[in-house]
Amino acid sequence: QIVAGASTITSYQDWRMTHNNRAGRSVIAGAAPHATWTLRTAAALNSWTGIAWNGTVFAAVSITGTGNRVMTSPDGITWTIRTSAADNAWLAIAWNGTVFAAVGFTGANRVMTSPDGITWTLRTTPHNNGWNAIAWSGKVFAAVADAGSGSRVAISADGITWSMRVTPGSNYDGIAWGGNTFAAVEWSGTDRVMTSEGSPPLSAAQVRPLILEVTGAITSVS
Repeated sequence: QIVAGASTITSYQDWRMTHNNRAGRSVIAGAAPHATWTLRTAAALNSWTGIAWNGTVFAAVSITGTGNRVMTSPDGITWTIRTSAADNAWLAIAWNGTVFAAVGFTGANRVMTSPDGITWTLRTTPHNNGWNAIAWSGKVFAAVADAGSGSRVAISADGITWSMRVTPGSNYDGIAWGGNTFAAVEWSGTDRVMTSEGSPPLSAAQVRPLILEVTGAITSVS
């Protein structure tokens, strides 16, 4: 319970009513946000495992189905089947501002990308690991795996060209970006969490064109 002047606030609804009255609005406070959920019909009864939003449409991916392991929706209510780039077991999907990138744990090429959620293209990774999750940092995609060979993280700036990174563990199922740090979790192991902070420092070769763009001259870069 919160007492603020003449108002006693004991619930979200009380806060809404107090806030709206003080703002000069006469409304009836509704339920807390996202308290009610409504079932919607998927475009196919596949095993849907991942979903992302690009500002225009949702795109969801599946581990089952034949030629139909992607569906899209502009509102989350009405869904349309899309042709996946392959019938792989697609587990996770992310959006980077330009393309969707989806990762999976079966198939010859375990990444696919799409600019719109409709047309999909297969991409290759250095190892066909069992990719379970993917996240975008604002600069790179990072995907994690719990099976395969070598390290269990792959990095890509565009979803097309991927490179491996050394990992301290091997059973990673989830990853998220926190503004300056990737955090990934694993389902078995000793510590079961790993993090990767920030971005690597720019080399002199990378810095020079940036300085030229801003100043038009370079005095010294070491």
